[in-house]
Amino acid sequence: MSAATETVMTPTLPMEPAPAKVVKKRGPKKKTAKEADNTDKKMTSKKKEVKEKKEEKEEKEENEAESQESQEPATKKTRAPALSANNKRFVQFTYFLLNKLKDTHPEIDTKPLYETFKVFDSVEEQLLFLNTFDQDAVKSSMKQHKADLKKDQLEFAKQEKKLATKIKRTKNVSPFYEADNALVSISFNGADIVDDPKLLTSQVVLDALKLKTTDTNTKTLTQTQTPNDIVAQIVSAANNNTTTSHTETETKNLTLNPNESESLDVQLCKIQDNTFLIDKNFNLYHPQNHNLIATFHNDTNTIHYI
Repeated sequence: MSAATETVMTPTLPMEPAPAKVVKKRGPKKKTAKEADNTDKKMTSKKKEVKEKKEEKEEKEENEAESQESQEPATKKTRAPALSANNKRFVQFTYFLLNKLKDTHPEIDTKPLYETFKVFDSVEEQLLFLNTFDQDAVKSSMKQHKADLKKDQLEFAKQEKKLATKIKRTKNVSPFYEADNALVSISFNGADIVDDPKLLTSQVVLDALKLKTTDTNTKTLTQTQTPNDIVAQIVSAANNNTTTSHTETETKNLTLNPNESESLDVQLCKIQDNTFLIDKNFNLYHPQNHNLIATFHNDTNTIHYI
């Protein structure tokens, strides 16, 4: 027997994978100039066709809309005009202001004011009125008015200072009051009279008069006597040559009523530079007309006109 053949296995290394084959993708085939020109013409033709269809559609829609509008009634309702929020505020503030004015001065009739300022008028009328408001012009007018007020205040201050100085320096100063103690006039030396209501209510003048009349007498004018009567009496007194304050010059027999035989003994006297006829009860009569015009209070040395 032949000897056994020994088979020797030789190890083999693993085989490396073959590299992948790279296949290049081919791009689009380049068109020739002629093909490109044909393609552009086709695209242009297609766009033009789409555009024409779109215009036809729009024109059709417009025609339909016009046709529908023509079928609607001619009296189409329009939206009513309305005030803007700012204009409403102006109108409401005007109403508020007029009511405040009415509260302060109840005698004022606000109805014509409502009509003047178009508070309850139509929107059209309100807009017409509001459009007349020129803010720049109003601002300029207010500025001028303010300057005029300041000028008037300075002028009035000079007048009241002048009157206060006159009250202080004049010897005979006679203030006349109504029954409610409201000052109606001031007489200087029985002739010069000041009756300006604004000056007579000035605190500067009132203080000067109060200081002047602390130790002097005042006259009371009732509502039944007018300032013209007082002026006449003052002029009459000024023309009288009697200088005695409360001097009896002569005794007269005064007939009170011409139709009656009753008479009264009176005396001619001068009180506070005014001439009167006075009886024993201190009733004062007009020296010419013989009318009872006042009573003299001897305890306070004051005259109360009736």
